[in-house]
Amino acid sequence: MERQTLRKKKQSQTLLTPEEQKDFEAQLEAAKRIYGPMRDVLAQKTKEIRDAIIAGRDKQALVPDTFLPRERLLTLPGLVPVIAEPQMSPLSNWIAKSSIFAPRKYGNRKDTGSNWVELPSPRGVTIYYNGPELDMSDHTLYLHLIKLAEGRAPNETIYINRAKLLKRCGYKSIGKSAYQWLNSAFDRLMQANIKIVVDNTRLSEESQGILGADVNASELSEKGRKLKKLTLTLKIMGELMETPETGDYYFTLPPTSLALFANQLYGYNDLLKRNALQEGKNADLAAWLQSYICADQTGPHDPVLVETLWKHSGSNSRLNDFTARLKGAFENCQQNGVILSWGIEKNSNKKHIVTWKR
Repeated sequence: MERQTLRKKKQSQTLLTPEEQKDFEAQLEAAKRIYGPMRDVLAQKTKEIRDAIIAGRDKQALVPDTFLPRERLLTLPGLVPVIAEPQMSPLSNWIAKSSIFAPRKYGNRKDTGSNWVELPSPRGVTIYYNGPELDMSDHTLYLHLIKLAEGRAPNETIYINRAKLLKRCGYKSIGKSAYQWLNSAFDRLMQANIKIVVDNTRLSEESQGILGADVNASELSEKGRKLKKLTLTLKIMGELMETPETGDYYFTLPPTSLALFANQLYGYNDLLKRNALQEGKNADLAAWLQSYICADQTGPHDPVLVETLWKHSGSNSRLNDFTARLKGAFENCQQNGVILSWGIEKNSNKKHIVTWKR
């Protein structure tokens, strides 16, 4: 019965087959060369290209199981809709407001080994991490991988052009050291494990079923109320495959990573602005701030303790030193259009608070 239903719904389906995706990417590259500076026009052309490919399908040749309705198929980046803007990448709020990816100084990286380390987390959520330390360059790579995986099924192999990917990540010179960094960054991402414990969650039973055994939900009683606590254990990246003869790379993202985008807990990160931030003051902290800021709605933001940002960023500097760097990072964000305005002042408890508007 379900397959018969899928056949009836195939006209409303918008996922592209691997062959159609290649056609789409080729046409999009051609459009970028013509309309690259005109973002609004390029966004419209992107939609037109996708719509034209879908409209041109030979409906008799469609294989029913090839296309599933978007409301039934969890695709990476999960429950996030495909958007036309090529520079915008979906961003999990749980990642954005923690130090899974942190503005760390370059040098030797620590590894948690087999231990789970609890990270400062947003209210109602407890986040644990297991794996090597990840920095903001790793996060930039991860955001680009999520963008490449947009609209693709979990565990589907996704092609990477390494040189293009490095350029998108901000590399101006592509040489041996750049490729070595890319290999090491992929190694770190493949070893990264996250455990998220969410109180009073509303994740649907259907989503929980698709995510599988790594999701553990339990009923709790608190002051006479029944709350559902959800424990998610997930990897943020699947396998990386290489063709030795050509040097081509392919990667996968596992189904469990869909949980990072459940329940509308995501924002969008402008990757062009992110690259621009890397050229300004306190670049890594500014990039982390961009993620933190974009996890919330536009407009004025409620005051946030500087101490909260200090803890959530995973900074190992003194609070006073962090506050000085934070000012430079906010200036960087304002200069590159991440926010419209910002300010730091002391509250009634003589603690520094920061406000901003985006």
